[in-house]
Amino acid sequence: MDEVVMLQWVEQVLKPHILELPLNGVPRLLLDSYRCHMMASVMQINEMGVKVQNIPGGCTGLSQPVDIGVAKWLEDELINRWESWMIEEEAAQDGELPRKECIDSGKTPPPKREKIHMWTIAACQSIST
Repeated sequence: MDEVVMLQWVEQVLKPHILELPLNGVPRLLLDSYRCHMMASVMQINEMGVKVQNIPGGCTGLSQPVDIGVAKWLEDELINRWESWMIEEEAAQDGELPRKECIDSGKTPPPKREKIHMWTIAACQSIST
């Protein structure tokens, strides 16, 4: 995340969301103390009627417990499944001519969307209550 990406998010995600709010709706945005969240260019979102609240350093887990308790677990599970898939793809290509896209780019093609869906379902099911 940097200033450019944050400003793209404001244009592509936040602004369309604000346009759909009821007239008396006041959007609130919690931002941690990450450097790019504090830049003047980013803080201009106040002019769009957004109430920005900065989370003090070390307190993100208190205001975003789902990110700490569930999303982190889910992300780790997906990374583990992706890494296993990459190892399997490498093993499947050993001793064979690589697929054309591997020859052209020198990279393994990304997994199919269906495969990612299956990983996501399995990862969600692995989260304990």
